[in-house]
Amino acid sequence: MLDFNGQEARGALAVVCIAVISLVMAQGALAVSAPIHIAGTGGEGVFIRPEPNTSQPAVGWMPEGASPDFNCFVWGQNIGGVPIWFSVNYNGVSGFYASYYDDSSYHSNEELTAKYGVGLCGSPPPATSSPPTAAPAGATNPAAPAGTPTASTPQNSAPPPPGAIYFNPYPRDDRTGPHTLTDPRTVDIERKSWESHCTASGENLRNPYSAAVAAAKTKPITITSVAGWSAGKVGVWAYFREALRSELQQVNYALVIDPGSLADMDCELSHDAGGAFKRWLHVNPKAHLVIIAGNLTQRARAFSIQNAYFNSMREEPYADVTSRVLVCNYPLDHEPSWQAAQYWIEHQIGSTTSSCPQLSFGGKPVPATAGWHP
Repeated sequence: MLDFNGQEARGALAVVCIAVISLVMAQGALAVSAPIHIAGTGGEGVFIRPEPNTSQPAVGWMPEGASPDFNCFVWGQNIGGVPIWFSVNYNGVSGFYASYYDDSSYHSNEELTAKYGVGLCGSPPPATSSPPTAAPAGATNPAAPAGTPTASTPQNSAPPPPGAIYFNPYPRDDRTGPHTLTDPRTVDIERKSWESHCTASGENLRNPYSAAVAAAKTKPITITSVAGWSAGKVGVWAYFREALRSELQQVNYALVIDPGSLADMDCELSHDAGGAFKRWLHVNPKAHLVIIAGNLTQRARAFSIQNAYFNSMREEPYADVTSRVLVCNYPLDHEPSWQAAQYWIEHQIGSTTSSCPQLSFGGKPVPATAGWHP
């Protein structure tokens, strides 16, 4: 389920959202069919949003190949160079989706309306329109109409260097030195910045993703590794749940450190943490998930990570991703498991290892007692 979760231009969009939605509601009875289909999502489909941006949780979803009823189109958040969002009705849900994820092709407002019979929201319907014509898949890069500013991306600037995000289970003012990452390529996110309350609607699960994106911009880094210890495990899979497809393809390594017993997995069980991991592993065939299982996790293995992560991963489609999931058992209690893993997080940025990490605690190596795939 894809759309672009970038943050740019949201302030300006918020100013016009209420007016746009009111115009769309007025035009709802004029919905038309058009030869436009959801495409380019790698089989995942696309979210339907309540506004023409990604600032609010999704209200629905459309699968790849779907062709909804179209009310009108608006200029909204720029997605992959395409600022057009369609107002649609699908399966009893009304909302917006980004035109970047369909097979339409146009270069101006006028061409879009003439070609597909879908008008700009707030404008009267066209008196006449050319017969709709199927567009080539993937050709979605409309040019702005005259006088309309567009976002530009520097073509020659190098991307930020690779780095790691660590979801820390402690607030900034309630932890000691051993809980702080110091490598300049890492971002240590305090709990109050990312904590999810795991409500029934799941709306707060966006917090870890948003916190990671904002933190990465401050370094800046390209997020290539994600890690979390103890309660910080929620941040790891919640990041994958909301990340862009392009962002998922950049993260090659995730480290979940002693996630705990079944009693610690309510959030995972309620919101399909395994499905979030599976989405990432499917989108990025180079990706590896490593779970460091200390004594706490090992004692409840059959009931915690099996139920919270692996049962969902084994379901079709994409059940083959489990070959890139590795559980490593270590004879470590909960706190020492973090301290042993700290060096690995900071010095294996960008790793695509498929073996158990070489950990140490108190200056002594701690070899894994077992490594297994789900």
